[in-house]
Amino acid sequence: MSRRGSRSTERHRLRRALGACASCAALIFVSCAPAGISAPGQIRPDLLYVADRGAGTLSLLDGTGAHALGRAVPVGPAPALLAAGSAGRALISSSDPEQLGECQLALVDLRRGAVLARHDVCGPRDLPAGLALERRLGAPGVEGSPVAYVALWRASGDEGGQRVAAGARIVSLRADTGAALGSTPLEGLPRPPVLGGALTMAPGPDGPRLYAVTAYPGTVWGRWSEQEFLLNYWMSGDWRLTRFDPATVQPEASTSLSHAPVWFGISPDGAAAYSLDGRGSVRNGTELYEIDLASGASRPLVSVPVTTGGSLAVTRDRVYVPDPDKGTVWVVDRHLGRVERGLPFGRSPSAIVPLG
Repeated sequence: MSRRGSRSTERHRLRRALGACASCAALIFVSCAPAGISAPGQIRPDLLYVADRGAGTLSLLDGTGAHALGRAVPVGPAPALLAAGSAGRALISSSDPEQLGECQLALVDLRRGAVLARHDVCGPRDLPAGLALERRLGAPGVEGSPVAYVALWRASGDEGGQRVAAGARIVSLRADTGAALGSTPLEGLPRPPVLGGALTMAPGPDGPRLYAVTAYPGTVWGRWSEQEFLLNYWMSGDWRLTRFDPATVQPEASTSLSHAPVWFGISPDGAAAYSLDGRGSVRNGTELYEIDLASGASRPLVSVPVTTGGSLAVTRDRVYVPDPDKGTVWVVDRHLGRVERGLPFGRSPSAIVPLG
């Protein structure tokens, strides 16, 4: 592709992302596992939740059998992100993209259709830029308190007659009560919600680990709107993946990435991550990268015929990539490195997550 064609493609992606950013963002954390999906002796299907940005719904998809299960559930305008939870509960964050500092968390029981709790998490000039949910264990046979992790970026501003620098942080809180558990500075620019958000919880050899995707350099005096924040993240030349211990929210390791990670998912065994390259393009679409989380090495795996999306779902054998433009979910064999097929799905599938 010529340099002019590449720049044109990049501008097209940026316009689409900015358009998506202009609607009310919703970050949705979901788990509501139906019982009895697969009988003993049968191959367990890939069960996935898919958010439809155009319809404002959430649906359960059998990725193996290529059909939806049950009815779509209305979840509000422009759902953007999904992450597996437990006990049928969802953690939802909504914000006004035109007004920094206006955002809430709501803990929702999807099976009952009830909001269990609401929490204000944003301070003045804060932009929510990522959510993750950890299933902490309680006593034997007892579900523990869910812990929410929220990435927040705060624009520079004036406080008490003094200019205050911009910066990012990860705050942790109990999702049921809203009780604050801690706050940790986060270097760089956390990945914006419209590009998949900054945070992902994944398994590890010593227990779950929290991952953050950020762009460097950050900003000291930026007073950006959400659209300006997205632009600066996209135009960065340095992207990193950092692993945190969720108990302390302290960084353990950091890896520089050779591509711009705009959508991101981690395999069920915690060994590999997968991401689309937000700035590179090839004849047949966008390059899907595989990242070895032990060594940090990455390699292009296959070209997926998408130019915009929302998130990736990684299962034992496959990667699922939603394509809002075509109303399709693309299925990639992650071991053979090939696109298997496209599954027609809804109006505008924007985010996807495997059932826990």
